[in-house]
Amino acid sequence: MRIHFLLFLLPFCLFCKPPEMNNGCDPKSKSYLLGSLIRYVTGDVSPSCLPSFLPAEIDYWGVFGGSATVNSMEIYGNELILGGSFTALGPNVGSTYFLDTNTGKIISNFECPYLKANDLSRAVVSDGSGGYYIAGNFTYVRGTSRQNIVHMLPNCKIDENFKPDPNSSANIYSMVMYGDKLYIGGVITTWQGSARNNFVVINRFNGSLDPFVIDASSAVEKLLLIENKLYIAGQFAIINGFGRDRIARIDLDSSTLDSWVPATAQNSTVRALATATIASTPALIVGGAFTTPRNYAFALDFNGNLLPWNPNPSGIVDAIAVSNNKVYLGGSFTSVNGGTARTNFAVIDTNGGNDLGFNYGVNGNVHQVIEKNGIIYLFGNFTLISGETRNYGASIDSNTSALTGWNPNFLNPFQYPSAAAGFSIDGSRMLIPGGIGTVNYVSRSNIASVYLDTGYPTNWSPSINNEVSVLHIKNNQLFLGGNFTTISGQSRTKLAVYQLPSFELSSFNPIVTPGIVTNLISDDNNIYFGGTFTTVNGSTRNNVAAFSLNNFSLTNWNPNANSQVSALLNLNNSVLLLQFR
Repeated sequence: MRIHFLLFLLPFCLFCKPPEMNNGCDPKSKSYLLGSLIRYVTGDVSPSCLPSFLPAEIDYWGVFGGSATVNSMEIYGNELILGGSFTALGPNVGSTYFLDTNTGKIISNFECPYLKANDLSRAVVSDGSGGYYIAGNFTYVRGTSRQNIVHMLPNCKIDENFKPDPNSSANIYSMVMYGDKLYIGGVITTWQGSARNNFVVINRFNGSLDPFVIDASSAVEKLLLIENKLYIAGQFAIINGFGRDRIARIDLDSSTLDSWVPATAQNSTVRALATATIASTPALIVGGAFTTPRNYAFALDFNGNLLPWNPNPSGIVDAIAVSNNKVYLGGSFTSVNGGTARTNFAVIDTNGGNDLGFNYGVNGNVHQVIEKNGIIYLFGNFTLISGETRNYGASIDSNTSALTGWNPNFLNPFQYPSAAAGFSIDGSRMLIPGGIGTVNYVSRSNIASVYLDTGYPTNWSPSINNEVSVLHIKNNQLFLGGNFTTISGQSRTKLAVYQLPSFELSSFNPIVTPGIVTNLISDDNNIYFGGTFTTVNGSTRNNVAAFSLNNFSLTNWNPNANSQVSALLNLNNSVLLLQFR
């Protein structure tokens, strides 16, 4: 009581002064300093204009995979035990997050709070000052309403002045920034109530719609900025009424569609653009789903003339990157140069388009390839590269051509169109757009535990082959019920016990059939369980039964419930059975 009285008295003495003499929320005031010291000493983290001093970083990891549900929780010591239907634990990041470019580790939630965009993110572009524009299908970021597009400031906060609010179902695939404008391509029909066909220009400071109109007849999937020229590519055949076969060029200084027309006629979607010097000629490299003028990839000079360069991949090219006179192609193909086996990823020279002999054996499609500081980053739906596990993301050193140790371990694959990541000014971080999921995850099969003081998972990792419905702790024993039949390769049918604090599986092996155990309670003598079953250890027990806590023998207690037992309650030395119909 004395401690509580002192905590009440000190703020009263410090802050109850006339406002003209003292302001407890003014960082320059003596009251602010003393109040902050009190919060530090007492560990006070209640809402206040004064700073909080958290005793530890807490970042509770979420469950993912399966139905990603938690059915039951128990606390034991410094651990929170979770039971449910899931396959992984990972940070709750949403669809966009920062990774370390060297290690692939996620940037701490306390260093830069997770963005938690609530739906797919597809496009990221740096604002040149340490912030980023992010676009996709989301409607909220960190619980704040932001439809399709948001600007994150260098301090990791949402830019409150940038609110484009397109009020449309826009699917944004690509963005570039030039001057005070953002150029946006995708599948778009309206923006802020105005007609805009697949291409939009907005003010990058306040999000207002720019009057410049590019009317593309179909989706714009890729934008590439070269000096003051913006190359746009996609599915369209007409731009502003003029014929443009999947590629066009805009002069950004004059805001006009260039008369530039390549001397080629692509017969299907252009998905990738890059620049390189091809046989001493500055060139635009084009990839996609077309088979004319070449199969899936070709090069143009900047007058629009077709160059001899011809890698001839056997299937669609989704992404292109260039580094050290090498062209990296990603997509869904099985060979290049008319027969050289290369699955989904190839390294091509910049002269004739010949394969350079590197066979990485990527076992799934590569939908995005990005170069930064000589490192080539790959994203897609692969899980193996060069014989090593890399779940949906990997990187290669363009100098040595070796697979690096960068291994973020993404939970979900990246699908086309996958946007290029945004990089920090110093290149130490990358902002990854994608689908809702997690990264740096750990595998857990329907049961897991996390530390209460950090939120991170413990090393306890049993493998349970089906859903855990209920957890219950009694006498340093963890009881679990559910729909499982094996635990870590051992037979356990619907009910099992772990010894605490060792977390070792008990030899207790009851046979509960058929159905599922959904409820567990205990008293001083017995453990009671209910659900939908008819036999326990060969004896008839309809939907509810009990084992002795002394020796785990089946008791004679047999209420013989005629339907599912939905809940069990201890009540005045009795067990109350609840059935909901």
